[in-house]
Amino acid sequence: MKTDTGVSSNQRSRARTMRRAPTDTELRLWRLLRDRRLSGFKFRRQVPVGPYIVDVLCVGAKLIVEADGFQHAESPRDKARDAYLESEGWKVLRFWNNEVLRNREGVLETIFAHANRPSSGATRHLLPEGEGVLNGAFPRGEEVRQTAPPGPLLPRGEGGAPKARRMRATPGEF
Repeated sequence: MKTDTGVSSNQRSRARTMRRAPTDTELRLWRLLRDRRLSGFKFRRQVPVGPYIVDVLCVGAKLIVEADGFQHAESPRDKARDAYLESEGWKVLRFWNNEVLRNREGVLETIFAHANRPSSGATRHLLPEGEGVLNGAFPRGEEVRQTAPPGPLLPRGEGGAPKARRMRATPGEF
């Protein structure tokens, strides 16, 4: 599925490179959200959206999640970036790196709460008809939203995955 129509091959290549070399925080956030671990929401990482590459996004919820270090504090570039993304109908959530590392459950609860809210912005999808309509997942105009998570957000270890399916971790990482 192509969601980066109009994005230069240079930017697409840069996003691919960023996926191969994530920061520790991005990797930990991704482990929590990958494989529809958060109540079935599908997230993608390091995706070009317009002129920007976002850390993690959920197309179905029109939600972008960014993990930021201190270099992003009060950044005018980030404010302009957020304004652009919001004008395109995306909700942008920013978390400090230490929040992602020390308060995973709180971060997941916040993401879950925003993923369940209908977008207040434009309804323009990256795909002309929206993912679900094109692949027949649900009829046109019908949305699937859960009102509460099916259980704890972090069952059976981080992200709910059994140890055998988790990505490799270095000793002391968790």
